[in-house]
Amino acid sequence: MAHPVAATLTEGGGGRYTRLHDMQVSADASRYVDRVVGEVDGWLSHHEGLYLYNLAANGPAEGAIVEIGSSRGRSTIILAAAARAAGREPVVAIDPHLRGSEGQFRANVAAAGLSDRVAPLVMRSDEAAATWRDPIRLLWIDGAHGYEAVKGDFTDWEPFVVTGGVIALHDTYDWEGPRRLVEELIAPPSRFAIIGLVDSITAVRKVAVMTPSIRLRNAAFRRLRALYLLGRRRVVPGEARRLVKRALRALSGPC
Repeated sequence: MAHPVAATLTEGGGGRYTRLHDMQVSADASRYVDRVVGEVDGWLSHHEGLYLYNLAANGPAEGAIVEIGSSRGRSTIILAAAARAAGREPVVAIDPHLRGSEGQFRANVAAAGLSDRVAPLVMRSDEAAATWRDPIRLLWIDGAHGYEAVKGDFTDWEPFVVTGGVIALHDTYDWEGPRRLVEELIAPPSRFAIIGLVDSITAVRKVAVMTPSIRLRNAAFRRLRALYLLGRRRVVPGEARRLVKRALRALSGPC
């Protein structure tokens, strides 16, 4: 009998779709993400998982999918399943597993039927970057959250991200390191187009030219992000924060 996580995408669904993040997301994919979030330990929310699924399955760029920080494999499984469903690249999962999570990580990936779609690198991010040479289309940063650590992950790996590729970071509100780095990345003048702010994920696209439309969109995202931060700090009413959160999700897309 198939593991429930592996089975979800092969069960029925009748081709039904639901609108999310300016994309068509299959109901099967949504159920799959829901099962992974429910069964694999981790901190990725359902909406964040759906957004990662979109990023892994879509986008015009070509190159590898690289994950920095795998823990027990919740986001790894979602990325790998999405890429497989779309006929895209396997996932390179980088994590030293210093807290003994490697065994559970490998077991979860195997139980999901994705061992052939995940290439684990059990080492530090900087060690992996030292020998990396391939282009990257999606870089998912969710490793150590101290500022120097997350800045190092970005500095080491961003040069490999192709034009049109996406860099997504987790925990960009409540953790100072990711929040501070994101504020640096999106402050004008920026080399990146903001494409998504979904729960605690911030995603940017590497662009060759900052067009007026990109600048306007970035400005809109920055204003909404500032309001959302005020809401999280209880400076604005909870209902206003929820409205801003929904607006950010609605604006967010894969490319």
